[in-house]
Amino acid sequence: MTLGTSVQPLDVPAQCYTSSGGEVFLRGHVTMNPVPTVGGQLIAIVPQNPTGTCYCSPPQYSVIGTTTALSYPPGGSLGTPDVCIIRVTLSKDVPADVNQDGVINQFDIDAITNFVGPCNGPTLDPCGRPDVNKDGLVDTLDKVAVQQSAFGQNVSCGALYATAFSCGSTRANPVAATNGISLDTIEFLNNVGLNPTIARRTSAELTVMFGRLSQLEERTEHLEVSEKTHVKETQELKKEADSLLQNTLAVRDASTVYQTGQKTVYINVAVSAVAVLVCSIMVLVLRRRVNA
Repeated sequence: MTLGTSVQPLDVPAQCYTSSGGEVFLRGHVTMNPVPTVGGQLIAIVPQNPTGTCYCSPPQYSVIGTTTALSYPPGGSLGTPDVCIIRVTLSKDVPADVNQDGVINQFDIDAITNFVGPCNGPTLDPCGRPDVNKDGLVDTLDKVAVQQSAFGQNVSCGALYATAFSCGSTRANPVAATNGISLDTIEFLNNVGLNPTIARRTSAELTVMFGRLSQLEERTEHLEVSEKTHVKETQELKKEADSLLQNTLAVRDASTVYQTGQKTVYINVAVSAVAVLVCSIMVLVLRRRVNA
């Protein structure tokens, strides 16, 4: 991930990962210097792959979380540092991209310069996008916020922002750099919560498994009423039921981590039904052995 102008890497570079199940998570430790006196600051730009896909971006919402950092007294690292709680936001809506053209550049500064006030509207954001640091004013600090974000960079996939700082007992913005801002706590699912390919595969597998379960139940009922059933035939049926149970458990383990609601119930019902069927066949095997 490309870092903001006022952000430097530490021991773990800022990176974004995705899983096949639709999970997105960030990793990294960075330092911000200087820290804005008001408002937030851009930490890193969300990447895109060579085809232009924003694979780490929440497409329809913003992800808001908290993380930690340390702020040492000005003039060096001697003394006791303050622990900072930082609110972070990951979103395609980048405050420094004032004109929303996907690039932070001079046009955004010009939009601030050309803003015609005053900021006295009835909304929570009366100045609109030109008020980049959201202090209720459109002034030089907003231009500085743009320049210290990621000037000249493409931010069409969005960015990770530090939107608020609470350091030490005063709970104020730090007067020095914030060291070791951790990105490790930022994890979320994509907009559907499950990769569509996995969703389709899981549905198809469940359909097949319920079909096999129905066939096994019919064969078990036939064996229970048949007087000429051999133990070998019953044991073969048990092996097939065992195989179905293992497949069903595998689908559950691979899928239910990312599923909620009705699909999860279907998988749990399938596992329970196959387990009951296996137990019934085991009883049948024992009965046939006793009668043999």
